[in-house]
Amino acid sequence: MIIVVCDANILIDLLQIDLFSTVLKLKWEIYVPPNVVDEVQEDNSDLLIKAIRSEKLILPVFTPENLFKIQEFKTRYLPLSIED
Repeated sequence: MIIVVCDANILIDLLQIDLFSTVLKLKWEIYVPPNVVDEVQEDNSDLLIKAIRSEKLILPVFTPENLFKIQEFKTRYLPLSIED
């Protein structure tokens, strides 16, 4: 399974309740953009760095073209409204 973590609060919560290491044991490919990693300031955030170094967390590298496509996708497919 491929997981993309786009919100630092997910990582923060996992670190705070000591489930981060457990999640890493699952057979998932976990991608975390660098800007999300930068937001994590927990006391045990060294676990996050160790996971990146051991490639249990994958930091995708975005080219300017990738970022343009992501923005285009987000613009084209706006989230549903409450009425939807």
